Amino acid sequence: QAQRPGAVTVLAEQDAQTAERARAAGVGHVIHSDFMALRAADVAPWAPQGFDVVSFLDVLEHLVEPQYALRQAASLLGADGCVLASVPNVGHWSVLADLLEGHWDYAPAGIHCITHLRFFTRSGLHRLMAQAGLRVEAIQGTPVPMPEHFARAIAQRPWGGLQVDGESLNTYAWLVRAVPA
Repeated sequence: QAQRPGAVTVLAEQDAQTAERARAAGVGHVIHSDFMALRAADVAPWAPQGFDVVSFLDVLEHLVEPQYALRQAASLLGADGCVLASVPNVGHWSVLADLLEGHWDYAPAGIHCITHLRFFTRSGLHRLMAQAGLRVEAIQGTPVPMPEHFARAIAQRPWGGLQVDGESLNTYAWLVRAVPA
């Protein structure tokens, strides 16, 4: 539910059963529709001037063409609207540890989720937003720091000319706020 007085929450859900469950749970206004098919007229009853925020919380990595969904979101924003997104960081130490051990094992959830079609680092997320015509205003990491023994190993290794991004290694997911460029 919306946390701000007068705020309206609208969910576009393509799956009929999921849409009905969301309605039953009281998730604001639920539109049973493909998000990509929505037009300003479809959302005008709730957001006549466009949305203040369109959010993609752990969604973009599941999409075949996430930049198109972001462009669609931008088309539904009001004058001062923004896009909020969270995506898992494939640059996290746990992924590096798996790769150094010679494996990439999919899981039911998390960075290695079997349903992920796309994988992002901080720079990849910036590129994605730019491709969608958005400018990143703020980006913040969700920290899950590497264990001390791993940090010591990273610090002691001669990595040649590689620039090791410690912030990325300790970031499990990126949270981004972007506006139309």
